[in-house]
Amino acid sequence: MIREMSAQVLRSAGYWVTTAESSEAARHCIQEQSFELMITDNQMPGVPGLAFVRGLRAAQIHLPILFISGGMSDELIQDESLQPAAALPKPFSPVHLLEAVTAVLTAARAFGEAGQPGRSKSHRSPPQAADAPEGR
Repeated sequence: MIREMSAQVLRSAGYWVTTAESSEAARHCIQEQSFELMITDNQMPGVPGLAFVRGLRAAQIHLPILFISGGMSDELIQDESLQPAAALPKPFSPVHLLEAVTAVLTAARAFGEAGQPGRSKSHRSPPQAADAPEGR
């Protein structure tokens, strides 16, 4: 339900959105396409969002991440190995989602300009958002 609502809000705002129902499907999408942002729930079935992102980072995929979660701590988001990343606590409004997406994309650009491994390259505009599985 959160995945569908988020995708609808983002599409209405002009974003291109790809959704995935599992971490395996999300990984496949990321390997096949270029994205500027991934939105994931930390509390999802199978591989938790945090473990999924750590796996992406280990594979040198430095896609900006927006964690949607009811229990993600600020200290965790400050982990250098996860950057660029941000958290959006549940429940959230469509306005909060759009603000968080804008903030993490802005931070990712600054992160990349500082000589850090930043967002993936994309030839598309507006930014894309990959919304990984939600917790139930």
